[in-house]
Amino acid sequence: ARTAVTAAGIGACGDVLMQWREGHLSAASDVDTGRTARLMSYRLVHAPVVDACWRFFDARFAGLRYGPGVVARVLADQLLLAPPSLIAFFLSQSYLEGGTAEAAAARTRDAFWPTYAICFPFWCCCHSVTFSGKIPVRHRMAWASLCAVMWNALISDQNQRAVSREGAKREGSVQGATEPSG
Repeated sequence: ARTAVTAAGIGACGDVLMQWREGHLSAASDVDTGRTARLMSYRLVHAPVVDACWRFFDARFAGLRYGPGVVARVLADQLLLAPPSLIAFFLSQSYLEGGTAEAAAARTRDAFWPTYAICFPFWCCCHSVTFSGKIPVRHRMAWASLCAVMWNALISDQNQRAVSREGAKREGSVQGATEPSG
């Protein structure tokens, strides 16, 4: 429970940081609390899953120490855990915003690859420390959550970019439907 609550709180920090960067905050009352709550709800569910997966990776790669063990855990995280995590993120955000299943799937298709292109190098660097043995297992999620302040800002931004592209596509469809044919 502590892992989930910590991750949700840090998720909120990342989202509010991105809202500030995007220029939406001239006062504390300008925070889009719905957007922040959606990100927090994702992190509440996601963090315990990640923690369980990391413990599985520890058990699976117990015989590998130092460099090979770090590489194996980082690659397992980024190849096995990151893709479904990103998919779950975009599906959940779209659904929680009131989108249909089709809209959620479309957002996921649109945003997955650009986000994964940022995710892979970012988390490979962070997890080189996470799994190095320099961070005690009991503090790994706290360390990763600190890294996640920036990550949550990045995925919040990616989600908002997808929302903007969705709006632009809708506007383009409406304009195309209302223009007289020549």
